[in-house]
Amino acid sequence: MTDDQEYKSRSQKKRDSTSLQKAGQELAALTPGELDSLDLPEDLREAIEFWRKIRDHEGRRRQMQYIGRLMRELPDQERVLEKLRRLEDGKRDSVDRFRHIEALRDSLLSPDAGDRERHFKAALQDYSALEPGRLKHLVGNALAERENKKPPKSFRELFRYLKNAAGGDGPA
Repeated sequence: MTDDQEYKSRSQKKRDSTSLQKAGQELAALTPGELDSLDLPEDLREAIEFWRKIRDHEGRRRQMQYIGRLMRELPDQERVLEKLRRLEDGKRDSVDRFRHIEALRDSLLSPDAGDRERHFKAALQDYSALEPGRLKHLVGNALAERENKKPPKSFRELFRYLKNAAGGDGPA
């Protein structure tokens, strides 16, 4: 063993291998465009594409082991893993933003008029892009739809309006 190689126990090698297989599964879940942004070697890219075509459980498991091996052999493994982490963080941020907007919409449609008014004022303070008249109109229409058991056209329109308004500036 040379000075720049450090001793790894068999258990540590197994943990490393398993973590790279999990990273391979995350890679396999990405869209082709997202995979392109990672600049993966052609053999790893082909292995992922082949894994997607396999339907047999055991075959998929073995192919994922192969993907893990290819990941171990990557010379710039840390760069790929860091890009994958940033991609996943971006997705998580997007999901969190979506849930926040859903919660805001639901609070604006609260059955209690006092709560509705309080959330309405808070939303106008938090998002400068919201127009009070337009927001009040959309909330009123969505409430009327719910009361009359109509399709949620205004409900969806309210969500889109909040999403667009929250796009540039988030809560203060």
